[in-house]
Amino acid sequence: MRTLDEQGDEMNGGAGGAAAWTFATTSSPQSAIYNGAAFGHGAGNIYRQGFNYVLADVSLRDPVVNDRAVYQQSQATTRAGSTRGQTGRHSGSTWRSMPRVSLYGSAGWVGATGFSTVCEDASLRPDICSTTRSAYL
Repeated sequence: MRTLDEQGDEMNGGAGGAAAWTFATTSSPQSAIYNGAAFGHGAGNIYRQGFNYVLADVSLRDPVVNDRAVYQQSQATTRAGSTRGQTGRHSGSTWRSMPRVSLYGSAGWVGATGFSTVCEDASLRPDICSTTRSAYL
């Protein structure tokens, strides 16, 4: 059985393995905080897959019952460009694993910086968001 790295290498012309970054854990989450209260929590990994992909595996939790959902935004940036993607929304008080976010870059992601922001979706005002975290991938 082939690993994800091997499958990614085949998809991307044999280019390199994955460089991973854990942006937060469920015991120490990245939190969207407003006036001292947490409105959303996120945890997970952002990593390079082969040459052309940056992937994000994210879990979310919404600690406040207010009919507003939580989401996570991932971004990858190099000198050649930048792209971003978002998870789906989650409004439950327990941790939920979200579908993987896949960011494609035709110029490749070697030397990329990954960014993560967790937000609560607010329809008629700016979203409540965490401080953006970043790391070299």
